[in-house]
Amino acid sequence: KRAATEKRRQAAFCDHLTSLANRRAFFEAAEVELDRAAHTPRQLALIVFDADHFKHINDRYGHPAGDRVLCDLANTLRDTFRAVDTVARLGGEEFAVLLPSTGIEQALLVADRLRAQVATRLVAADGLEIAYTVSAGVAILDDQAGGIDALIKRADEALYHAKAHGRNRVAEWTPELSTHEKLPQRSRNAG
Repeated sequence: KRAATEKRRQAAFCDHLTSLANRRAFFEAAEVELDRAAHTPRQLALIVFDADHFKHINDRYGHPAGDRVLCDLANTLRDTFRAVDTVARLGGEEFAVLLPSTGIEQALLVADRLRAQVATRLVAADGLEIAYTVSAGVAILDDQAGGIDALIKRADEALYHAKAHGRNRVAEWTPELSTHEKLPQRSRNAG
């Protein structure tokens, strides 16, 4: 009975492909962290990662190879971030990491470290080696970003900026990204 209960919990909160937290678990963890930050002010950072040109990887090598790339990225994320961080797959090739008690400089540093590490990796699939890169957007919680949706929007705007300026890079959210650079809406599965 205990094993069945655990299996149901895993199904509800874990991404089936990568075994990371899923979107639901991410939002629940985010609400807990926002509540903590409201009661005991502390820094909170969010990094959104996206595999660059992922549609091209799927189209060229096939979906099983694309799945291997996603699992490799998930393992690299899991190995890079702390146990207190919430590492999740939000959907498609988009991943998010919520970092409690972390300021912008630390978040940018660890995001760039992960980006550089991924750029050196090769994923084996059907006798081939697939190179891939990631882009990242980093945002921190402040008085103007009162909720998780606003924080994700900021991190997404920074991610779009990184992608628009060459990919395989990390960008920090600034107010100018919201006011000066209007990027088109994208689907969650865009590469």
